[in-house]
Amino acid sequence: MSPAQAMGTFLRVWREEWASPSREQLAIAVSALAPKAKVTKYVVREWERGQPPHSTAELEALLQVMGRDGLTRYETNDLRQVVLLACADRQYPELFDGQNLAWREDVDEVARTAWLQRGGTDNLVATVAGLAELEAAIAGEGRWRPGPTQLQRQQAALLCVNGTLAAFHGAAGRRGPARALSAANANLIRVWFGARGPVGDLSVLSERGGAAHHLTLASPSTATADHLLRLSGEASARDEPSVAVGAFLNAVVCFSKVGVAVHQELEATISGHLRTASVLPDCWALLADCHFELVGPALHEKLWDEADLHLEVARANYLSGGPPRRASWYEAAGSLALSRRQFTEAHNRFQEALAIARANDLDLTERALLGKLEACERGRARRGHDVGPHGLPIGAGHAEVPGVPRVPEGHAVSLPDLHAEPGVGPVTDLVEVDARVVPQGLQVDAAEAADLQQAVLQGLSADRQADGED
Repeated sequence: MSPAQAMGTFLRVWREEWASPSREQLAIAVSALAPKAKVTKYVVREWERGQPPHSTAELEALLQVMGRDGLTRYETNDLRQVVLLACADRQYPELFDGQNLAWREDVDEVARTAWLQRGGTDNLVATVAGLAELEAAIAGEGRWRPGPTQLQRQQAALLCVNGTLAAFHGAAGRRGPARALSAANANLIRVWFGARGPVGDLSVLSERGGAAHHLTLASPSTATADHLLRLSGEASARDEPSVAVGAFLNAVVCFSKVGVAVHQELEATISGHLRTASVLPDCWALLADCHFELVGPALHEKLWDEADLHLEVARANYLSGGPPRRASWYEAAGSLALSRRQFTEAHNRFQEALAIARANDLDLTERALLGKLEACERGRARRGHDVGPHGLPIGAGHAEVPGVPRVPEGHAVSLPDLHAEPGVGPVTDLVEVDARVVPQGLQVDAAEAADLQQAVLQGLSADRQADGED
């Protein structure tokens, strides 16, 4: 397919199957961004027939509309390059052979390479154009009909191109089209090749797992997680270990997203086929890995209790593993303590991880740990104390404010009545100040407290001067 044909085919597929605007709606949207272009539905029709946009303004407005309706920046850049080639194709058609992918003798190998690399050497526009050529050839819409051997190659290639396109959709967050392609691929594999696909791990179960994966990310539920666990069991029984592991991991993620305590839910479900499956001899190690991967997101969202749960589930497996696993667990535990401002606990955890890293020449881990230890020291120097589970100070040290005497815990102090009339002595109301009962949001470090004290004193001085002038 020539660049001009590829551009037109991609625009048509994007408009009809992905974004779903009519030609007139697309023309209105482009015209709103490029008023001088005078784009109409007839102009859009010519674009879909392979006529490039007439100006840079038209092209950039079109790409902006497509980016707003689901294409990523990389995908719009791919289309921009194809449009430039289409312009050259219009002027110098002899530069492009326009070979139809479907009729190449190595079509299955070309598609298989792209699928294995998940689009790494191809772009979205070329993938959509190749899919259109394969669908037309298999349906017999061209001048010639393929022989049995070429037809089988085309069918194998179509499955691989579908898988590549589903990967493009998934990477861009278009979960609906990705799930639909994976489900359609599963049906085609079963009809054309049986349970196993023509290449590698491409099979009915792998595509069903892919569809469930996109459903997990789009709208997770316990029903989807249960389906993934059953799928993992089927893959184990059919000796498809990569599919079994992938479905299992997706099930754990799905349970986590819907707020189910993963270790409790899976203990009952795994006890059947998964725990005894020969291809998954250590499901509990896999479960520990799943929990450990969820620690980071929980810390990012400040869900400290959830992070603590994930670390506790992973603890036994990680601390009984090799040096990298032990060091990574202690580092994660230190990061959790540091997030909670428990600097002593964080320091101890990081020191344990650092000792393992230095004893086993884990250079990258050692450098990261040294940075985190410095963060502990800075936090402890700034705060002067650790913080307990509810954000309250713990330990002997509290932040000292320069120039302000420290108030012992549980002792009363005499505070002046700031509203007393001038010349009248202060009323000595006793106010009980307990340093342990301080809202978390009001805790400040020494520098902040000094600034606040100075501002208050300046305000009081100004008030007294104003009263004296009156």
